[in-house]
Amino acid sequence: MIKGTLNIFLPFLISCVLQASTHVSESLANRLTYLSEGDPFHPHLDFPKLTTPQWVGDMGVEAVVTLGIDDMRGPERYESFLRPVLDRLKDIDGRAPVSIMTNSFKPDHPQAQTWLQEGLSIEVHTLTHPCPLLQQGNFRRAAEVVHGGLDLLAGIPGNHPIAYRMPCCDSMNSLSPRFFAEIFNKTSSAGRYLQIDTSVFNITTSRDKSLPSKLVLDANGKERFAKYLPKEKTHPGMRTMASYVGTIEDYPYPYVINRLCWEFPCVVPSDWEAHNLIGDRQPQMLEDWKRALDVTVLKQGVMNLVFHPHGWSSSSQLVEFVDYAQKTYGKKVKFLNFRECIERLNQNLLKGSSLRGKNGQDNGVRVLDANNDGFMDVLIGEQNRTRIWNPKQSSWTEHKLPFNPMQNIAGVLEESGAVSMMDAKGNGQIWTFKENGWRFVQSNALKQSVETPSVLKEIHQLIATTKPALDRITKNEGEKSDWFDLTGTMTTRHLIRQLGKEKVLNWESPLVAANPDKPITLCLTGGLGFESQPGTAGFMLAVDGKDALRFDLSRKFSRWQSKDDSVEVIYHPTWITDLDSGGYFFFILKKGTVKKKRSISFSVRSLGAGSRRWFAIDAKQNVVENLKKLSAQIGKPNENVGILRDIDNDGVCELVGKSVYGWDAKKKSWNVRAYGLPDGINHASEGLRFVDLNDDGFDDIVFSDEEHWGIHLWATHLNAGLGWHPGWSYTVREGKRNDTNAIPMISRGGFNPNNGAWFHSGHLWVQNENTANLPDVVDRRSFKQLLDFGGPRAREPEESRQCFKTRDGFEVQLVASEPQVLDPVAFDWGADGKLWVTEMGDYPSGINGKGEPGGIVRFLEDRNDDGRYDHSTVFLSGLNFPSGVMAWGKGVLVSAAPDILYAEDTDGNGKADLRKVLFTGFREGNQQHRMNGFVLGLDNWIYAANGDSGGMIKSTATGKVVNINGRDFRFKVTGEMQTLFNQTQFGLHRDDWGNWFGNNNPNWLWHIHLPLHYVTRNPHLVVKDTRQMLFNYPDSRRCFPISPRMERPNMPGAYGMVTSANSPSPYRGGLFGPDFEHSVFISEPVHNLIHREVLAPDGITFTSNRAKGEEKSEFLASSDNWFRPTMTKTGPDGALYVADMYRLVIEHPKWIPPGMQSRVNLREGSNRGRIWRVLPKGSKLRKTPRLDRMSTKTLVAALDSPNGWQRDTIQRLLLARGGEDASADLRKLAQTSKSPKVRLQALCILEGLDSLDSKVLKQALEDPHFSVREQAVRLCEENHADLIVSRIEDESIRVRRQVAFSLGEWQNAEAGKALVRLALADAKEPRVQEAVKSSALPHAAAMLKHIFSEETKAPTGLLSDLIRFAILKDNLEPLAKVFDEIAAEKDLRRQFILMDGFVRAIEQRNEPLDQFHQRLAKVSERGIRGFETVFAKVRAIARDDQADESARLSAIALLGRGPTDQREDINLLGNLLAAGNRPSIRKAALNTLPKLHQPLTASVLLTHWSSYAPVDRITVAEHLLGRDESAHALLDSIEAGKLSAIQISPAHRQKLLQYPRPAISTRAKKLLDEINPDRAKVIQRYAGVSDLKGSVKNGKLLFTTNCSVCHSFKGQGNKVGPDLATFSVKPINDWLIGILDPNQAVETTYTTYLVISKDDSAITGVLASETPSALILRTASGQEVTVLRKNLKSIQAIGQSLMPEGLETALNPEAVADLLAYLRTP
Repeated sequence: MIKGTLNIFLPFLISCVLQASTHVSESLANRLTYLSEGDPFHPHLDFPKLTTPQWVGDMGVEAVVTLGIDDMRGPERYESFLRPVLDRLKDIDGRAPVSIMTNSFKPDHPQAQTWLQEGLSIEVHTLTHPCPLLQQGNFRRAAEVVHGGLDLLAGIPGNHPIAYRMPCCDSMNSLSPRFFAEIFNKTSSAGRYLQIDTSVFNITTSRDKSLPSKLVLDANGKERFAKYLPKEKTHPGMRTMASYVGTIEDYPYPYVINRLCWEFPCVVPSDWEAHNLIGDRQPQMLEDWKRALDVTVLKQGVMNLVFHPHGWSSSSQLVEFVDYAQKTYGKKVKFLNFRECIERLNQNLLKGSSLRGKNGQDNGVRVLDANNDGFMDVLIGEQNRTRIWNPKQSSWTEHKLPFNPMQNIAGVLEESGAVSMMDAKGNGQIWTFKENGWRFVQSNALKQSVETPSVLKEIHQLIATTKPALDRITKNEGEKSDWFDLTGTMTTRHLIRQLGKEKVLNWESPLVAANPDKPITLCLTGGLGFESQPGTAGFMLAVDGKDALRFDLSRKFSRWQSKDDSVEVIYHPTWITDLDSGGYFFFILKKGTVKKKRSISFSVRSLGAGSRRWFAIDAKQNVVENLKKLSAQIGKPNENVGILRDIDNDGVCELVGKSVYGWDAKKKSWNVRAYGLPDGINHASEGLRFVDLNDDGFDDIVFSDEEHWGIHLWATHLNAGLGWHPGWSYTVREGKRNDTNAIPMISRGGFNPNNGAWFHSGHLWVQNENTANLPDVVDRRSFKQLLDFGGPRAREPEESRQCFKTRDGFEVQLVASEPQVLDPVAFDWGADGKLWVTEMGDYPSGINGKGEPGGIVRFLEDRNDDGRYDHSTVFLSGLNFPSGVMAWGKGVLVSAAPDILYAEDTDGNGKADLRKVLFTGFREGNQQHRMNGFVLGLDNWIYAANGDSGGMIKSTATGKVVNINGRDFRFKVTGEMQTLFNQTQFGLHRDDWGNWFGNNNPNWLWHIHLPLHYVTRNPHLVVKDTRQMLFNYPDSRRCFPISPRMERPNMPGAYGMVTSANSPSPYRGGLFGPDFEHSVFISEPVHNLIHREVLAPDGITFTSNRAKGEEKSEFLASSDNWFRPTMTKTGPDGALYVADMYRLVIEHPKWIPPGMQSRVNLREGSNRGRIWRVLPKGSKLRKTPRLDRMSTKTLVAALDSPNGWQRDTIQRLLLARGGEDASADLRKLAQTSKSPKVRLQALCILEGLDSLDSKVLKQALEDPHFSVREQAVRLCEENHADLIVSRIEDESIRVRRQVAFSLGEWQNAEAGKALVRLALADAKEPRVQEAVKSSALPHAAAMLKHIFSEETKAPTGLLSDLIRFAILKDNLEPLAKVFDEIAAEKDLRRQFILMDGFVRAIEQRNEPLDQFHQRLAKVSERGIRGFETVFAKVRAIARDDQADESARLSAIALLGRGPTDQREDINLLGNLLAAGNRPSIRKAALNTLPKLHQPLTASVLLTHWSSYAPVDRITVAEHLLGRDESAHALLDSIEAGKLSAIQISPAHRQKLLQYPRPAISTRAKKLLDEINPDRAKVIQRYAGVSDLKGSVKNGKLLFTTNCSVCHSFKGQGNKVGPDLATFSVKPINDWLIGILDPNQAVETTYTTYLVISKDDSAITGVLASETPSALILRTASGQEVTVLRKNLKSIQAIGQSLMPEGLETALNPEAVADLLAYLRTP
């Protein structure tokens, strides 16, 4: 897994295809949030409806039609157009109910009275028809053209304008929540106000399944009404409506916006919309109007028709429409004007009340669906009345209203969906509507309050005491200009800038009384601005001629104070833009400043120069009145308890306030949740919005005000690595208002804070006076843009090249880029100089995102010899995520799981026409973990990396199947395959000497030092590991990226630590010089760098370190986050080549949480790719030779080269050509070349050609270079094994070890003697001993005989294993002498260890001891006596308190394992467990007893339970749970009360509860408390741990007793699990998850396995290491247990952490606080 960064850069979308879809919360419990939000577009198909019968007042009327004509500026034209329509309407009932939306009109015009008498109403369409209304940066002007129109039309005698229509509302985004909140809901200067808006358009769609399709679909089967908002142009002059969002869908009913406004949605199409799409006065428009009426009648709604006298529709069409309504529906349809509509709403629905009171303020009326039946009901506060609509009876039922709706918040607190109302002022009273009215639920249910923000409190105090600070300006050396004041209104100001030093602005205050005992506060209005200008030293304020304090530009609440505390300035801005602000300056002067009544002089002067930053004072000061407004604006200290909203989609609202509370319906109380609003966000803020951004069904948070902003996604699950927990814990990004990537303000502060933001069609839209010049007159961000990681853009190749920083003296050159190469992951050069490249263009999920293969192999050619590849040919395509390529024969080998294939171009057209699968069966899955390759070994096999996936691999040539699980492998194209050592993730490479190196993502480098085929020939040999982890220096996992830090999809704390290491490539070129001879280059794509390790020999293997000069830097790093190096390799010219996949996202989706995946384009960059060349500056590159054109003789001569690629390619060519042509020259080269690398490789090619002879080998065995001698020993194995012994005393330990390995291939008695010689000479070299043992199996008895006949003292471990091997081979006869020697051994410890070898061998044979005893007696009576003699000593020494402790411990380890007296031994072990014995003795007995597997063992162990330390109890329990009978014995003791259930560790409690035998797990569930499966709830109970102050001393004790068995910390404890010191800086929440929910994120390294042996014993633990012959498990008690594969019955990954759930039974929150206090100490 590459644990890495991801990000995405999405260009701002200017046009987009949108649906007219309003954002709708997933939860039905959020159906009431519109009551507290200002979204004009909240209704939708399923929104509760207010049908016409509910309010019209006339029986039989089912639909209302309003006819509204727009744009009137003069009556004559309108009278002419309307007259036929008016006359037709009067034919119905004598009325002509049309509303004229008017711009300008003379109130005394006689036509007005005629119209009014006929039944028309004259309504507001602004004074000047501005499109959009909010434009030119002038909010005041926008408000005036609305309110001015209202006052103008109210001047018409008898006219009472109540309705408004937005200019251009049918053609552009002129509607805005800012208009509704800050203009519509306010009053005119004359105190008048509006009641109806008619600007939103409703689109009827086929999604409303209650409607016949003929009404909603046209003759072509397309949407009848939505077509009028075309996405694309179909004819010249047409306007597209793709970005028009002033719409709702399928809701033809009046509804309420922001509590004060009735919205009568208009029908689509208006006549302008029809004109735009199909032309003027088209019959289709009329036809669709009729269908819209049909829909309205069926839905019992309102049809609000918009038309104009501009020729787009005709009077006759409108008359025909009225005719249709009358003839078709008669009295079912009622024509009303807007004044009549509001009269009927107020009278029939609201019983004489209205939404707005006499002063235009909130009148306490709420329109909502109280009983959740889908129909609107009403609450009328001033009448204490609730009205519930009964749709079946078409009548109203009334109930008492026991609360004031204005003081309550609405939500759903019951599963029925009925409305609950909660007192919003802190006492928490709750009322819920039931069938018979409101039911009181609870009083004082919420015992909490929201604290008053200190800033608002302070401002209130300042307002109460302040006086004006400005009487007159006395000097202005700056300028006088017009700019926006504290309300955003243009005004004249006195202003100085920081253009030149000492420019001053002076003023005097009015007379101020003396202040002997309290401070004076003075106030003026002004501002600060032009933040984008350079900063300088700022401004200096002087008071009474004395410098007081320095201040500078600010756009937020700020304070400055003089050094002597005599003067303080507080600035409270109320109007803020991205650059400027305006507001109040409060000047506070300490007491005693004024001795007698006088004016105070003030001066502000510039301290800087060269900047246009400014300080301004409003020329017109109206401080007293403005402060009164400010006081009313900010209100009293905020006592609101919060808002009701269903956060977790459970159908019941939470209370979101200072904390988040969940409602307990049974207890009728609130319970605090473990999460709350993100830091810095107040529930009462105007800038807070809830919206589902990532389409996961849960509402996220978008917050943006004048100071800061943030986007916070809801996380449903815990994610320890990312610090996510249920709640808004996934912060996409956040910042300050002046950030370059800040999102638009939702609240702008000041007197008119609503900034005009709403969510619609997958976008955030903002429409206000500052957006009029933007496309579609709005600022907008798609949800995709809001979720954008803010990543950098992709760079062109040359620009990216300039981002590299190399080690001094090196440079980077581009050799290929897109389109010649795309997504390169691996490459290789052919003998003809072509560069073969594997491209994984289908990463990560296929080219279509659904797995479609798209991998490519291509070759690049440099045809003009300029050093760059200029010609690209696609050779093979349609591959399934190819991962490797190797030039071979006349084609290439390709790794593309599930296959390795060979491809060749047989007809010369550059395309592969031969494609042959060689091997198949490789597992697929995560592409970062698939098989990959290839490298040619010195042994002439092709090596490949497992990739961590494995598989059962079938050779298509031989039909044989090989299991490669956990193993790398080698193969030949003829079909042979063998498994190798450990598995490597990506890139298995060798150096010039045959050393193999691998790695995986978290580990830079390891050396594979133990050839697997040697180990596997002895199945009884246990080898812990075949690799040596290098990079063991301090802080070795650090890396030093220079790219900007990006958000990580996992492990955010791993930044700067290796997380994606791959392709460890030894340098093999010579060009870099001798300092790079031992360098290994490693790709790290997550951190955009190439790391370098320098090897140093260390016996058999190496150590590695950073290179000198690279201690705090990397060999190559890029500041381009898109640089993704996937492979490095030494090229034919000696330079280092780097494949750069050049992707924005390199992480696999498996490791990207779904919440993150929704934010990114996982294939971003799939059309890019580069290959770079790194070389010393000024170096001259040699040309790539055409090896394919060389003769065999020339090839052999060319083998004498420092370049590894050249030698390997010649090796391939010579092996392919075969024959004797090359042999003579190769022998000569092997003997005469000055380069040991060349001599070595010549030998290996000779082996491949089967042309080695003894003369060459003998000379090679004497070669001055140890690596040549080492390989020569190996090469002797097949035909010249007798030569091997000549190097038995070689000075090199590597050669001697190879001798030990190779002797095992010599089937000669002399081999055993030689092995003894070698073993004795290297007695202190464990890896030589290991090699000897690998060869010893066929020679074990002879080696023992030789050792004892020579009377030499061999290593005890070797003797023990040789004895074991001999017995396992059933070679008993030669062992008589051995028994004699053991019995005669004076060193008791050595004697007992040797006997242990005998016993272990017998145990491994699964042969009863008494049976072996009988067989041995037949062979050697002497051996039996020796056997019995030793065990007699064992028992004596075990009992002897005075015996040498080491001997005694060895004796105890043998008790119970002899052929006789086992019961006596077990009792003896029980005695040794007694509390009076030394701890070491008790520990030894405790370690021995569990290994005996005797029925008596469990009883003895349980007898001494109370005397065990906690760690020992874990060991005992581990044994007891290994077999069914002992597990029952443990439960018997618990049931009998002999031990307490609490003494069972959580790990073993979990094991008992999950025991595979139901008889045991059922008993356990009765005796033990079950573990709470809801780990999230457990974690919630510990949420307060972060607030507790823990004790380090107590924590250390808790660590020792609870954690040290598995974990180490500060050098103490075991290493079953990770070292806890590496997590010390993690947040407490991450610790809680790790402790209480350990299975949430289990690293592969710590996965628990259940191993069942053939004797049915069970072992549970983590896999410490694995070899072909054995598994080594580390148990929960910290012990390592070895299980030979031949004794293995089954192994199963449990999928859980060895760390158990249920630790809360042992650690309460206070204990966890103590533990963390210790573990988080540095």
